[in-house]
Amino acid sequence: MSLAEELGLIRQRDSGGYFDLFRGRLMFTITNQVGDVIGFGGRILGEGLPKYINSPESPLFHKGQSLYGLEHASRYIRSQDQVILVEGYMDLIALHQAGFKNVVAPLGTALTLDQCRILSKLTQNVIVLFDGDSAGQVATEKSLPLLFEAGLYPKGLTLPENRDPDEFLMTHGQEKMAEALIAAPDLFSHILRRWMEGFQGSPTDKIKMVQRVQELLFTLKNNSLKALYWKELSHRLGVDQNWMRRAIQEKSGLRKPGKFAATLSPHGGSLENERQDDILGRINEDGLTREKSERKGAAESEKVDLAGAPKWELIPLALALDPQSTNRDQILHAEEVKLLSHQGVKLVFEKVMSLAGQSDLLFDNLFVLIANELQNPDLLTALIKELPSKDPERERQLLTDCFKKIRIHDLDRRINQLAQELKQNVSQQKWEQLATLKKERLHWIDSNL
Repeated sequence: MSLAEELGLIRQRDSGGYFDLFRGRLMFTITNQVGDVIGFGGRILGEGLPKYINSPESPLFHKGQSLYGLEHASRYIRSQDQVILVEGYMDLIALHQAGFKNVVAPLGTALTLDQCRILSKLTQNVIVLFDGDSAGQVATEKSLPLLFEAGLYPKGLTLPENRDPDEFLMTHGQEKMAEALIAAPDLFSHILRRWMEGFQGSPTDKIKMVQRVQELLFTLKNNSLKALYWKELSHRLGVDQNWMRRAIQEKSGLRKPGKFAATLSPHGGSLENERQDDILGRINEDGLTREKSERKGAAESEKVDLAGAPKWELIPLALALDPQSTNRDQILHAEEVKLLSHQGVKLVFEKVMSLAGQSDLLFDNLFVLIANELQNPDLLTALIKELPSKDPERERQLLTDCFKKIRIHDLDRRINQLAQELKQNVSQQKWEQLATLKKERLHWIDSNL
């Protein structure tokens, strides 16, 4: 009983005894990325408030670190290189039933940075499909800085007549929904277009709009993109670049026009003021920018580094993590895995092997788990996108070529090591070993495995 209370399934009455927290509600099971049940959502049947409730925070369930539907959507997000972000359970279910499988939803709360970072491990491309009412639009605006901070490229879509996805699909069908998603504009442009409705164009209106956009773009780390957004605002406000520079300067509290102007010119020097760099994104008249390098903390340095790994070792690893691969079992039982030379690849393969044989559901979501332990998961993400996962024969041939490379590379290492030993100590036995290794190397060069 105490455990059920701790997990939020029941609550104690003031008068004594317990009651079911989710009584009279339609239940939604919330799972983590590997399919374990961590909480529940409940929609009231009939009238009453609140309309939705979730399990309270517990040792198992943290709303801000979970996404509804991710267990089922992750493979489709990776394969389509895009995720659709909706507000609620019913929106997600309706889209999933209509064939849109790459859909997730926050859990009854505002989108969080942790949720955005989870998505960034799967794709950089997000379509925010929140409701068109005022609450949905506010949620859309609040989501943009978080998506930017996680390094994502968001688009935004408000359905005609402010319909929610379920209503739109019932009225217009799957094909019209697909067309709307394909035509979704950049989320910043989507928000800016809404802000410009009823815009009068007075000087004070323009200054207020600069301030509003500046606050919206504060967390955007991609300075090239930031420069383009400022140009779009300049065009929409009908002002030139010089006016935009002055407006940003005044709002930023910068009082050195000479230095400021130089930083925005095509031949200007580097910015000395860190505040300027954050706000302006090193904009110049041509929209050229220089990205700030990010510092990696101690936690980052503990992650597995795949930098410098040869492609012939990364490809089998990417195939082992790709749920669409038809050669996973062959990879996991291949002798070549024992011959890997890159320490980072070896460490990741050890993790993969330790999870082999567990549930298929776990393995289908393995890349999400592995990505959190890598310094540079993009190396594998990019490879998985390039793999011929829909052509088993091509995939098998690619794997054959990689295994051959691994074999030859290992033999080269052993041959070089033996040659160095012979320089120090000549031995007939080592000469024979060297000859055997060279013969074996020729065999693998000529073989097809």
